[in-house]
Amino acid sequence: TPTRIKLYNVCIVPILLYNISSISYTEVCLEKLESTQRQHLRHILGIYYPRIISNKNLYIQTKTTILRSKIIHSRWKFFKRALTQLENSTANSVIFQYYNNIATAPKCRGRPPTNIATVLNADIKLANKLLNSTADIRSLQILSHTEWKVLITTIIDKTVIKVNETTVKRNVKRKQRNEEIKRCKALGIEHRKRSRVEAEAVL
Repeated sequence: TPTRIKLYNVCIVPILLYNISSISYTEVCLEKLESTQRQHLRHILGIYYPRIISNKNLYIQTKTTILRSKIIHSRWKFFKRALTQLENSTANSVIFQYYNNIATAPKCRGRPPTNIATVLNADIKLANKLLNSTADIRSLQILSHTEWKVLITTIIDKTVIKVNETTVKRNVKRKQRNEEIKRCKALGIEHRKRSRVEAEAVL
């Protein structure tokens, strides 16, 4: 099994994460990608229903991590490489052009678009920083290699904590729903699916 896990990490994971550093996945896409990874790992371990294993124990047993941590590391490594190029390079020019025009750009109605800039800003907020202007870009350019490493590690660690908290809330919600279904069946009444507002009120 350890050999199969190594082969999976070497041969399959790079395919799943191909060109991941320049792609801005939504939360739904990330969850589907990580769900696919967990299905693969369970298949490698030979764990099928009715046998079950929690996601946490699955990662521990296979000595792997959530794909999100690899995605964030690749994204910020790529962004760091772009920022540390020469000032008149194409990558630097495009970055500064975007952040120079972001303040005067027309506001769109509805949900903000998910692009690489918004994803980077959401990531760096976890490290109590912002990425909304050229001043923020220049503050990143002067970081040393060690400071970059600390920044990326902080973002990854806080992302993992956030994902774990979300998973716990989702499990509590699922458990409450299953108990409610059992009570309804015992009383012989039909279970009514709660609205999103009612479900959030329980949590």
